[in-house]
Amino acid sequence: MGDDAEELFVSIMKRFGTSFEGINFGVYFPGEPTAGFWYLASLMGIPDRKHRSLTVRHLLAVINRGQWFDPPNSENTSAKPNSDSRLGGD
Repeated sequence: MGDDAEELFVSIMKRFGTSFEGINFGVYFPGEPTAGFWYLASLMGIPDRKHRSLTVRHLLAVINRGQWFDPPNSENTSAKPNSDSRLGGD
């Protein structure tokens, strides 16, 4: 898993107490040796079809739930955060 992703998830665990038990990081993030390749490939318009997308919307839902759960195959973009969320929603 890339160092940046690891730092992000550790920060979320510390700040919100979110559990990421059960996540398969290799499904969402390339290993550090290949992360640079995939970044350069993306700049040239070559999509990374090996790794699933992880949206900010889903990551916020995980934080609000307090534990990891796999995203649905297609994110529902009409969902709105709960008003009593851990992140201080409206």
